Amino acid sequence: MAGLSVLLEAQKNSPTHSHLISKTSLGKNTSSSSCSFSTSSFLEHCFLCRRRLQVGSDIFMYRGDRAFCSEECRCRHMFMDEESRRAEHCSSVAPAAAAGKGRATPGFGTALGYHRSAALRLPYLRLLNRPLRQGSCGKQTCWWLRVMARLLRCASLKRALFASEMYGQGTRASALQVCNFSSKGKKKTKSDGSDAGEQNLSGKELALQQALDQITATFGEGSIMWLGRSHASKVVPVISTGSFSLDMALGIGGLPKGRVVEVYGPEASGKTTLALHVIAEAQKTGGYCAFIDAEHALDPALAKSIGVNIDNLLLSQPDCGEQALSLVDTLVRSGSVDVVVVDSVAALVPKSELDGEMGDAHVALQARLMSQALRKLSHSLSRSQTILLFINQIRSKVSTFGYGGPTEVTSGGNALKFYASVRMNIKRTGMVKKGDETLGTQVTVNIVKNKHAPPFRTTQFELEFGKGICGESEIIEIGCKHELITTRGSFYSYDEHKFHGRDAFKRYLADNQAIREELIAKLREKILDSHADKNAGPEGDIPDGNMSEETIRSDTTDDDIVAEA
Repeated sequence: MAGLSVLLEAQKNSPTHSHLISKTSLGKNTSSSSCSFSTSSFLEHCFLCRRRLQVGSDIFMYRGDRAFCSEECRCRHMFMDEESRRAEHCSSVAPAAAAGKGRATPGFGTALGYHRSAALRLPYLRLLNRPLRQGSCGKQTCWWLRVMARLLRCASLKRALFASEMYGQGTRASALQVCNFSSKGKKKTKSDGSDAGEQNLSGKELALQQALDQITATFGEGSIMWLGRSHASKVVPVISTGSFSLDMALGIGGLPKGRVVEVYGPEASGKTTLALHVIAEAQKTGGYCAFIDAEHALDPALAKSIGVNIDNLLLSQPDCGEQALSLVDTLVRSGSVDVVVVDSVAALVPKSELDGEMGDAHVALQARLMSQALRKLSHSLSRSQTILLFINQIRSKVSTFGYGGPTEVTSGGNALKFYASVRMNIKRTGMVKKGDETLGTQVTVNIVKNKHAPPFRTTQFELEFGKGICGESEIIEIGCKHELITTRGSFYSYDEHKFHGRDAFKRYLADNQAIREELIAKLREKILDSHADKNAGPEGDIPDGNMSEETIRSDTTDDDIVAEA
C-alpha cells in the first residue's frame, strides 16, 4: 500500500544498538558486530530537511522512496502532502460546482473523498500509535507523536464534515440520508407515508418489468402479455354449425376456433350429420378438414349430399385409440387444419384392450387415454386455431343413488367435460312426415356448457334424410316467432309475397338466395336486439309475477338439468 513502509531493523549483539538493513538481507543472521549494506541515493539525505543521514541512525520511510531523519520530519511531510492533494482536488471540483446550480450536485462519493484519504492515513495512525522503540528521539518524542496522532484524527473528521458543507445542500442531504438510513422506517409522518407509497409503486413496476423481460428472454416473445394491450383479436373467431338457430343459441355465431367441442346424444340423433355440416361450412371459407372415423361407418354419399367436398376431406380410420389421437396431435400441430372431427370417443379402443382377450377387465384405460391426449392437445389447439369436435355416445348409469339422479353418462371419463368449451346434447324429439311417408326427424339441441355465452339454451331444427339440416324450415319457424313472417291458416306472407303452404315458401327461399340472406340478416338483428334487451332492461322494470325463481341443488350436474328438461 502506498505510504505504508516498514522499518526493518537488525539487532546487534548488544540490545542497545540498532541498524537498518535492506529487504534482501531480511531473514539473514547478523552475528557480526557491524552490518554491511548498500544504500541507495534516496537514503543519503532527509527528504524534507536535506540533513545527511548518518550510518547507524534510524531512518523513517514514507511512500517507499522517501527517507527522513526523524519522525517529526516524516509527519510534517505527510501533512504537506495531504494539503497539496486537497488543494488540487478543490481546484478541479469547485469550477464545475459553480458553473450550474441546476445541475446535479457532486454525489456522496465526492463528499467522502476526504474519508478515503483519511482511510489511506489509517496505516500511519496505527504506526504512530504503536509504542516506539527507545531510540534517538527519546521519551519526549514518543509523547509528542501520540498527541500528533490525535490531532490527525480530529483534522480528518473535520475535513470530511467541511466537505459536505462546501459542496452544497445536495451533498449534505445525501450524507444525512445515508447516516439516517437505519432509522428511516421508524418515524414517518403522513407525507412521508405517501412518498414512500409512490416509491414502492415505482419499485413494484420496475420489478414487474424485470420479471417480464426475464420471462420473455427465457421462453420467447409472446409467452406473457397484457390481455388488454395485446394485438390479438378481442372477438373469438367462429365457424358456423350450418344451423342458423343453433348459431344464435351459441351466442357467438358458431363454434369457437381453437377449442374442444363435444356433441353427444343417443343413437340416430344427428350427431354425425351436425359434424359434417360444420366441415362443410369450414370448407366454404377455404379451410382444410379431417375426419377421424374410429367407428368405420362414414357414408361418403351422405357427406357429399350435405355439402362436404369429399375430394378435399382428410379421412383416417385408425386401428386403435392411441393411433387416432396421435394422428389428431400431428394434424393439430401442423396448424393448417381448421376442423378435426373424431367419431367417436366410445370407439377409441386402447391397444392393450385390443391385444387382450374377450372378457378381460380394463379399468379406466380409455379415461386415462383421453385425459393424457387432452392435456397435450389443449395448447396446440389454441396456437393453431383448430376446432376439435368429439362425437360421444351415452351409456346408462347403473349405480344411481337417490331419486331423480342422472341416468345417462358419456364415455371416456370426465376429462372431456372439463376441457370442452362447448358441450351440446342432441336428441330426437319427433318425426317429419308428409302423409304416410317419413321425410326426416325433428331434433332438439341443448347447450349444456358454453364458455363464451350463457349456457342451457335450447333450439330445434329439422333433419331431412339424405340432405341434412333443413335451413329453410328453421328460418320460417324463427321468422314466424319474431313476426317477420305472418301466417293465416296455410298461407305465409313475407315482404308482399304470399305463399300457399309451407313447401311453397321453402322452395321460394331455396331458389332465391338473396331473399334468404336478407331474411337471415333481419332475423339476426332482431335476435341480438332481444338478447340485449333481456341482459340490460330499463330501470325500474318489474319482473313478471307469474315467473318464479328456482334454486337448483348444489350436487346437481348438467346431465341432471338436461334429464329434467
